[in-house]
Amino acid sequence: MPQTAMDMTAELPEIGSLEGKHALFFKFASPEKEKSVCRLKSFVFE
Repeated sequence: MPQTAMDMTAELPEIGSLEGKHALFFKFASPEKEKSVCRLKSFVFE
């Protein structure tokens, strides 16, 4: 399968009401077992 870089964003309006430190988790899932789902190259907070 060809590999193509893709930019993705997520709107999280409730983030502004949080205080202190919080854990961040990414979950990439696929119904196919034992296969790579993606390669995360970077992420940015804005």
